[in-house]
Amino acid sequence: MTLGLPRLHGLRLKPPPVDPDRLAAERRRSLFDPNVRSRLYLGAVATCGLVGLGLLGADARLAEYVVAAGDPWRSAADAVTDLCSVSVWGPLGVALGLGLWLWRQDVARAFLAWLALALIASGVTAAIVHVLKFLLGRARPRIATDYGPGVFAPLNPDYDFNSFPSGHAADIAVLVTTVWLAAPRFGAGRLGLVWLTVGLSLAATRVLTLSHWPSDVAAGMWIGVAVTLTLHALLLRRRAQSLARYGVRATSTIA
Repeated sequence: MTLGLPRLHGLRLKPPPVDPDRLAAERRRSLFDPNVRSRLYLGAVATCGLVGLGLLGADARLAEYVVAAGDPWRSAADAVTDLCSVSVWGPLGVALGLGLWLWRQDVARAFLAWLALALIASGVTAAIVHVLKFLLGRARPRIATDYGPGVFAPLNPDYDFNSFPSGHAADIAVLVTTVWLAAPRFGAGRLGLVWLTVGLSLAATRVLTLSHWPSDVAAGMWIGVAVTLTLHALLLRRRAQSLARYGVRATSTIA
């Protein structure tokens, strides 16, 4: 997908090159596709169910298993858990994009455009997540012995009461979703399964470090996916409208 503006050729503005097949395939992975929307709605229902089960005791039981597993697991999770954060993969992505620029500028432009989508989605997600954290004030697992998973202290800025939802899980969900949108071959088949497993494993480290309850992670991941897909759909619609102004038919990509 090209997110840039049309370039000036002589005295006439012309739209950038368009591959209808590629854009049509991208549409099938966006919220314009009923299957994608259905899966997102199903994910919302499943997330609500997981949150409910967590409040009924599932979160506390899983936290007990984590504590019983001992320090080695938590130490390993501590070593990699920050890879979930945009503060880590964001700068790495920018550095990679600049490196690609020295190799092939066309590849670098495409990569940086998708990275921009991921960074914007992460910013929007962070705003939503932090508002919910402040409004709900859920106690973190590390103080579960004193409060438990069902204790909330609304409008509490204390870090120990900012558990729901997980911001790190939202960030890794943004990254996983963006890669799925940008690289369909990488996001499908065995490679897709590997990539999804990596994302879920990194998100799970938030539970292993006793930073979040499992339901916090589930909610954070759904928010990250939903925001990324929504922003991507808005960009596709704007792209179609831009092409239409230059007489390029876009009905094959955006209805």
